[in-house]
Amino acid sequence: MEVPPIPQAADYEVLHVQGTIRLRCLDLESCQSKGHKCRNTTLHCYPTRLGPRKLIKKCFEKAVKLYKMMHSVIAVLKDMGRELPDCRLPLALGSMGHESNEVACIAKSNPNYGCFLVPNPYFADLYQWEKKEGEAATRNTKWEEKQGNVFYRGACRIDYDKYGSLQRFNLMSLRDDVLDVGWTRNTGTVKCIRSFTDEPNLLQHHLNIIKTRVQEDEFSRHKFLVNMPGSTRGSYSRHLQKLWNKGSIVLVWESEAQEWYYKKLVEGFTHLTVNEHTIVPVVKEVLSLPWTEQQRLITSAQGVFENLLSKEGIALRWYEAFQHFCAPDTPVTLDDGQCLT
Repeated sequence: MEVPPIPQAADYEVLHVQGTIRLRCLDLESCQSKGHKCRNTTLHCYPTRLGPRKLIKKCFEKAVKLYKMMHSVIAVLKDMGRELPDCRLPLALGSMGHESNEVACIAKSNPNYGCFLVPNPYFADLYQWEKKEGEAATRNTKWEEKQGNVFYRGACRIDYDKYGSLQRFNLMSLRDDVLDVGWTRNTGTVKCIRSFTDEPNLLQHHLNIIKTRVQEDEFSRHKFLVNMPGSTRGSYSRHLQKLWNKGSIVLVWESEAQEWYYKKLVEGFTHLTVNEHTIVPVVKEVLSLPWTEQQRLITSAQGVFENLLSKEGIALRWYEAFQHFCAPDTPVTLDDGQCLT
């Protein structure tokens, strides 16, 4: 059976042959024009449409993490008694997704897009991911010792993330004791904030809440953690995958962005959806609930991490993707003459 051509929407091709994983940049001409030589042991650049060289470097990071994740996926599935079929899988690593159902993607900015959702590369090595996050959970602040407020820090960017920054601006424009929110230092600039308001008092309020970055271990000091639209055009935010195991209640800002596990989340059970009009009253209402009701939300959030974002849960989603794209009788070979990793 002849392998069909890879749609141009894909940035990379993931190849699996008898336990060996390779990643291939699908725009070799672009890679070469950027001065990157074709080597079998290195990762290569994305298409030029991703923009300046500083973004190209970030693309390298995503591809490296994907490479590590795919190797650990094979190992986890082996422990589970499963194997990936030999396959070449077209993958769009951008955060926007794609309309085509012939491509895998890590997120959809539009829920009507047809691409097949797979875990984003920032999980990297699944064994290390689960170990690190499991150890972090042992350091969680106890509920009774947590601050009774919502925690969030975010960046203000108008170059490639004006929509996402607008949502963060809407959150940070609110003034209430149940909110501990702020711009991260060096991003909450006057120029960026002025793109959303010229009102002097509101502008000064935003300048007053520019704060230093906070380490992940400190997230658990707060009873509520809110996930905001991502840093690239308001799509998904990888920040969310680090909130479920903090022993806190997870709030998700209204957004159309999707990742592979979102459809398994249950509003009012695993999380609460909020916007600039509802976040304060929702938090105050939850704080007034009996402990048993609060505990249900905390336990359900922890269940998302344990069941969907465990190394087994992530590996099984990749298994589903390979089953979806790859017929068992499709021959796949690795051509060492190509630009592979």
